[in-house]
Amino acid sequence: MSPTIAALYEVHRHQILLDALRHPDQQVLPSAYLYALDRRISPIFHTEWTDHVDPFEEAYRPNTEQAQYIYQFIRNVFSLPPEQHQSFNQLVKNLGGQRYSYHLRVILRYCFQSNKFDQPFYDRILTKGEYPEEVLSIIRPYTAKDIQLV
Repeated sequence: MSPTIAALYEVHRHQILLDALRHPDQQVLPSAYLYALDRRISPIFHTEWTDHVDPFEEAYRPNTEQAQYIYQFIRNVFSLPPEQHQSFNQLVKNLGGQRYSYHLRVILRYCFQSNKFDQPFYDRILTKGEYPEEVLSIIRPYTAKDIQLV
């Protein structure tokens, strides 16, 4: 990634997140978009603001292709009959192992913030004993108090 794009993205990101921190009651941007910015993930559900050409694509981790792949993977698994649904740990394993745990977690929380799935979906992912403790955060609403400017 070019240093210029990285710097511009951080300025863009900080300006939007600082505004959300200063005026949490007057926020017009969806919390899901703020979450994506905060975690530096591709805002795949909010591309209309960039006319579908995002100048900051290089800055996202996971990037758009990775985020869409993970989202589609989750949708495919949960379009199967209920007995074939998977817990978080099973999803990580089938995505390719532990290195995907963080990306899966942030995409699931982004999906939650964007109302992409219903509560029974998350209940199945959060099968008792089948996820690390930090995964519980995927079903917590994202607010200005959660913003991390680092």
